[in-house]
Amino acid sequence: RVPPGAGRNVRMELEAARAALTAFVGEVTQGSAALHRRDTPGVDPSALRRWEEAHAPHRLPGDLRALYEESNGLDWSWAATRTGAPVGRLTVNSLDKLRKEDMDPAQVSQATGYPQHGDGPAAFSLDDAVEDGRAFLVFTGDGSEPSVWFQDLSLNWYLVAPSFMDYLRLMVMHLGIVHWQYAFTAVGLDPVSSALLATYAPGRLDVDTQLREAGEIPQLA
Repeated sequence: RVPPGAGRNVRMELEAARAALTAFVGEVTQGSAALHRRDTPGVDPSALRRWEEAHAPHRLPGDLRALYEESNGLDWSWAATRTGAPVGRLTVNSLDKLRKEDMDPAQVSQATGYPQHGDGPAAFSLDDAVEDGRAFLVFTGDGSEPSVWFQDLSLNWYLVAPSFMDYLRLMVMHLGIVHWQYAFTAVGLDPVSSALLATYAPGRLDVDTQLREAGEIPQLA
């Protein structure tokens, strides 16, 4: 079940993010480009129940469930010009693509540091559009809320956000710029992503840089 107020909060955050990104893209491109959205209807409650029954004991966290009730996933993108390649893309898998990865709980436990408990930890594919890595929703198996982890090309895992909503907020703050998840890894951002963030989200780049210098970026599990 969605906790009281969760659906309203997710809806308000999505509307605020959509309005802010639309205004931002219009401003930086002087009206030559727009935020492109692939809108889909919300998921029927019966489909959400079937997903949870199929993946018991894991249950959708209230914030992600509320998103699916509003829209079956997320796919927003923007470019610096009307005909240019996308600079940023903000995506969340549709419910049918929120798949449990074929990984032994011991493997996920070793990668994340979470102890084995019941049917966990277990990793579900959260965003298939991530480039040069994978984003997972990780359930610990002890009934606590799942967190979001990023696996880089070296197959190392990093905690990006303690909840789905926090992950969504970070995605918006980074404007969905390619490779933004690498800000939370030992590898760090590549020169192109750093340059794009410096151009379009300098404040967020400063925060990422300060966190890294303070040693607060999650290290290898």
